Amino acid sequence: EMAPDLLVAMLNRHFESLVRVVFRHQGMVDGFRGDRLMALWGVPLPHDDDAQRAVAAAMEMHQTVENLNVIRDEVDEPTFEMGIGLASGNVLAAAMGSSRTQRYSILGDPATRAEAVCASARAGQLMIDEETRQAVRKDFSAEESRAIEQPGGIVRCFEVLGKSEARPERPWSYLG
Repeated sequence: EMAPDLLVAMLNRHFESLVRVVFRHQGMVDGFRGDRLMALWGVPLPHDDDAQRAVAAAMEMHQTVENLNVIRDEVDEPTFEMGIGLASGNVLAAAMGSSRTQRYSILGDPATRAEAVCASARAGQLMIDEETRQAVRKDFSAEESRAIEQPGGIVRCFEVLGKSEARPERPWSYLG
């Protein structure tokens, strides 16, 4: 119902805020697909905590959208809802395309899985696949949510609930 130029301006402001979050967590923006943002961690240089960085960025993105929605609501602009999906795994990362146009991007099952996990996320949800869950289990609480079917098989999805409460492995060791 919005004029196209107003919608594009609003989306660009929205993406500007989300891209800042991606960069703050040392991710890379792969691209924009309509109203979607595809971000990557671990390329071109991997870190031991790329999954943690991605989950932390996703949580911050949700908070950013909530904060922006307060402002949008005050000026009678439509608010945004966003579901986020993450998947982990080995991918091929390279400059791909033709001799006339190339773009650095990724190929592989984890990219396809990430899109499927994202599509299953409802507004306000942060969904992760099982491999991401294993990588972040010490840092973030998550509960199994649903399974989705893909051509390669079933993907178990987990909803991230927040940061894990840090508990010492042996609590009596600091009691003296």
